[in-house]
Amino acid sequence: MTDCLVPRGSIARKAPGVYSLAVRRTQWRGHVSDPKSEASRNWVPVVPRLKEELEAYRSATAKQDDTELFPVSGRGGSAPNREPMDPDHMGRRTVASACRAQKIVWKGWHAFRRGLGTTLYELGCDPLVVQRILRHSHVSTTARHYVRVRDPRVEDAMARLSAETNKRDAGKTRG
Repeated sequence: MTDCLVPRGSIARKAPGVYSLAVRRTQWRGHVSDPKSEASRNWVPVVPRLKEELEAYRSATAKQDDTELFPVSGRGGSAPNREPMDPDHMGRRTVASACRAQKIVWKGWHAFRRGLGTTLYELGCDPLVVQRILRHSHVSTTARHYVRVRDPRVEDAMARLSAETNKRDAGKTRG
């Protein structure tokens, strides 16, 4: 997860009900840089509900001179000199806390993105579309690391095995 530094006011409307964020800089564990590929420089699609949440979060946390969507640390003087919030720290502290309040286990940004990729795929999205939403350079990265395909045949086989095991166990207790 490197795309947390998004300039204020950069949530733009792309189509009815679809907004986007423009990524200008990235950060992970203290390292701030430009996005690493053409795909990661691309806009990030945002559904209206997330747009509303991001705007509410920004208005509740940002200082007037902040230029990033997400808050900055207290180090440094004016906003351009302060360091942006580290998304790893934000995930462990803020997101994990919000998840615990909802009785959800936070597994980190990779698991979050993997869940998004898998859900989009299961909803019938083309793998190339999932690749673009996750902003990967290659669809093979998306397929190999971010989409977990459930096989209904495997689930059916395990359900039948469980039912058979339960029948046999029930027969042992009667005999």
